[in-house]
Amino acid sequence: MPSTKDYVGALLIDLSKAFDTVPHLLLLSELMNIGCNSDVIAWFRNYLTDRFQRVITHDEITQWLPVSR
Repeated sequence: MPSTKDYVGALLIDLSKAFDTVPHLLLLSELMNIGCNSDVIAWFRNYLTDRFQRVITHDEITQWLPVSR
């Protein structure tokens, strides 16, 4: 079997707090400013659009509300 030099890269980042505290348009703008390619920007824009959240603690559950950052 011939030897090949295939590489696989992965980057795992927990961005949950960033989405809680940073206005989404500012985050997208900063990603563009640091040179992220258009596919990455589109992925983040899609991820940040039309999202809903709720809080669950013990036996209490809030209603679903839109994320509005």
